[in-house]
Amino acid sequence: MIRLSLSAAAVALTAFAPFLQAEDSLETGFASPPLEARPQVWWHWPDDNGTREGITADLEAMKRVGLGGATILNVGVKIPAGPVPYGTESWADLVLHAAKEAGRLGLDLGLAHSPGWSSSGGPWVKPEESQQSVTLSEHTVQGPAEFDEQLPDPPARLGFYRDIAVLAFPTPAGDGVPLAADYAPRVTVSAGDQDAGRLVDDDLESFVTLPAPSREAPQWVQVETARPWAMRTIALTLHHKPVASYSQGFLGGELQASEDGVQFHKLADFRANIAFAVVKPPMISVRLREPVTARYFRFLFTTGHGFWPGPFAVAEVDLRDRARIPDLDAKSASARVEGLARADHPAPAADEKVALASIVDLSARLSAEGRLRWRVPA
Repeated sequence: MIRLSLSAAAVALTAFAPFLQAEDSLETGFASPPLEARPQVWWHWPDDNGTREGITADLEAMKRVGLGGATILNVGVKIPAGPVPYGTESWADLVLHAAKEAGRLGLDLGLAHSPGWSSSGGPWVKPEESQQSVTLSEHTVQGPAEFDEQLPDPPARLGFYRDIAVLAFPTPAGDGVPLAADYAPRVTVSAGDQDAGRLVDDDLESFVTLPAPSREAPQWVQVETARPWAMRTIALTLHHKPVASYSQGFLGGELQASEDGVQFHKLADFRANIAFAVVKPPMISVRLREPVTARYFRFLFTTGHGFWPGPFAVAEVDLRDRARIPDLDAKSASARVEGLARADHPAPAADEKVALASIVDLSARLSAEGRLRWRVPA
């Protein structure tokens, strides 16, 4: 009996031994995981900034906190440009230094095969071979007249532009007609002593700057008139080079109205999608189902999201009662918008529509230099 018991115990201990070893190995693995089990990170080198000392410090920090390695990504985040442009010999020296330091520290190192977030860009892609966006410019003329002028250039990037068509059509009622002078429109902003008249000078290159908005500290652009006016459509255009790095994000808020400039009520929500609006500036356009008569209208910005939310710039407030397609930038893929919902927008009135038969194709009359000659009808 005693011998059997001892023998059975010995067998049992022998059977448990592998499990004990496995448990010890698992515990050791958690405490000090092998390289292939450690997390790795994207290692951003922003806007051509980088030094050998900084690279060494970053990699040593990664090793110290237990990471297994990193992948170098050269990205643009709109901070001041550094002295080491992507693809240059000095940049290659930094990559080689990073590789040697990663080897010294026992870290894996990867390298994205091109600059940017999408892996589709690089200096080898010519502007005419890149992704394209349809842009436009417009010019209002009064007929009858002999027109012989240079047409304004549509927005363009990297010096590349090609004409598609030149179209003329009778201006719809109210389109292009500013608010009458006797309304004496006055624009003010929430941010200090700035010349808000820049917002109604018909110049998209002049702007005012507003701080980053929040619900606790909203920012606003306000239009005040000498007497009440019936507003049906109003638009605000942001400057195409925001002051801060708002390149991927949005601004949100609501359009408000007031009779006295003190008590405001909400008319509609708005959202300005700034993400990748690189060819033309983003626009906030609000169209009401029925005109609202008031003396004060205010764009109240309450939210802002992006990498490093900060100040933003407003270029123009358009007081012309012109019909627009809501969210046109998003619908034409001129700006990336996440979660764009199908909305029941007000239909244009009969006098706001352009009859297809009234459109005149003047493309053949445009010279290679962009000059148009045409006898304008009444």
